[in-house]
Amino acid sequence: MPLGSGISLDIGEFMRMAGERFSVIRNDEVVGDVQGIRNSEKSPKRNYIGLYPNADVQDGDILRSEVSQELLYVEEASPDVVGGQLFQRKAYYLTERERKQEFKMPSSATFNIHNSPGSIIGNQQTATLNYNTSVQDLMTLIDQHETLDKEELRQLVEQLQAIIEGAEQAKGGILARFADVMQKNTWITAPLGSAIVTWLAHR
Repeated sequence: MPLGSGISLDIGEFMRMAGERFSVIRNDEVVGDVQGIRNSEKSPKRNYIGLYPNADVQDGDILRSEVSQELLYVEEASPDVVGGQLFQRKAYYLTERERKQEFKMPSSATFNIHNSPGSIIGNQQTATLNYNTSVQDLMTLIDQHETLDKEELRQLVEQLQAIIEGAEQAKGGILARFADVMQKNTWITAPLGSAIVTWLAHR
């Protein structure tokens, strides 16, 4: 899916590297299955599953991981447009634990916000992002994990940095050589995907 400025990354490339299969439960019946990638938005903090744009997932559905059998309750399923084109479908969800906590919350609450760096409050639709910080965060995350693949993971992040800084064009398949190391280190896929999708969304 071309995104302009020489960018041809698409959701399919991420799916092949880090996709997870989910059964779709609607009205207590399994109505199909989809492939998706767990991800999150930072401002405000919301977890979602990134799906193919035409995935049949609706508000109120339940996604059941075929690997862990975990149940994820979809609050909102909405299209995500990047570079003027439909990039993915986001299924914002709550885990079973989060859902139980939400039911226990009082009907009203007062929030005192003093300093909220990096947050979007009110009706703002955009935020200034420091991508160098995101890359540094990924490097720190790699250093904190006990893995034999540290060097290859650092190369992956350096490749991402080169794309973000414009030193290399984000051609389809450019990250494919890192598919094996990402599958062995699944903890990196969500923060990596978040950094890439956030960058694409603010091109």
